[in-house]
Amino acid sequence: MRISDYGDILRGQKVENRKQIIDAIYDMYDIGSDEIGEASDAAGVSYPDTPIQYLFLAQCIDAGRNLESEKDEGYVDDLYDSISETADNVIPHQTYVVWMLWVEFGYETDAYEDNGLEPSLNNLENVAQFQLMRYAEGIISSMISE
Repeated sequence: MRISDYGDILRGQKVENRKQIIDAIYDMYDIGSDEIGEASDAAGVSYPDTPIQYLFLAQCIDAGRNLESEKDEGYVDDLYDSISETADNVIPHQTYVVWMLWVEFGYETDAYEDNGLEPSLNNLENVAQFQLMRYAEGIISSMISE
C-alpha cells in the first residue's frame, strides 16, 4: 500500500486495512511503535487509535529529524522560530483533516486558552489548528538536542 497523503488513508481506512496502513506509515518514515509512543508523550496525547493520527505523528517525527539535522549542519539561526515554522509546515491544509485529527486527539482547547483566547463556534477551526500546532511543536522540540 502506498501512502502519500491523508486522502490515501481516508480512502483506504477500513478496519481490515488498518494494520496495513500503519505498517506503510512505519516503512515510509522509518519509524516504529516506540517512536510513535515517544511522539505521543511529547505531544501530551494518548497513543493513537487511527491511521491519520499515526501519519500526523510520523510527519512530526520526520520534521523533527530534519530540523535536528539542519541544526547540526549549522543551517538554523533561531531554534524557536525554526521549530514553530517546521511545526506549521506539518499541519494539514485540508479543514476536514484538521477537524478529524483534532477530534481523534481529544478536541482539547488548552493551547488556545493558554493564549487568553476563548473558543467559540465561530473560531473552532482556528482552535483545532492551534492545538495541532502545539502537538507538533512539542514533538519537534523533543527531538532537538541542546
